[in-house]
Amino acid sequence: MIEKVISFGCSFSDYMRYIDKTYGECVAEELGVEYIHEGSGAGSNQRIFRKFFEYLKNGTINENTLVTLQFTQIGRDVPHIITKGTSK
Repeated sequence: MIEKVISFGCSFSDYMRYIDKTYGECVAEELGVEYIHEGSGAGSNQRIFRKFFEYLKNGTINENTLVTLQFTQIGRDVPHIITKGTSK
């Protein structure tokens, strides 16, 4: 049984401009379950993967979790200024 919905993605999964409710939030409301929002405007595919695996590793994602993964364009990368001196 689904207990929560977690959405990962870029701006198409986020509260951008005139968006009051994301598709993940709509799904969670329809199912009557908790919603966890991890969409981020200008988010890279590396961020989407990283956040997904963080949730998986810490046990937040389990057999009762509905996950949506919305990847961005293939060429979008983490800006150099953010990654300089850190690991991806």
